[in-house]
Amino acid sequence: MHYKTEGIVLSNAGYNDKYAITQVFTRSFGRISYLLPKTRGRRSKINPTLFSPLSI
Repeated sequence: MHYKTEGIVLSNAGYNDKYAITQVFTRSFGRISYLLPKTRGRRSKINPTLFSPLSI
């Protein structure tokens, strides 16, 4: 199932060259870890500042 929720990034740790493990705290689910693709380059579709700690 897919859920859309807001959360605060607690930490971000590299897993390998392509992925990072990001821990996020949400009101609905508490603390959750996600395996997310790393952002590379300026032309990336994902803004890298979204995954820096304490970002909302």
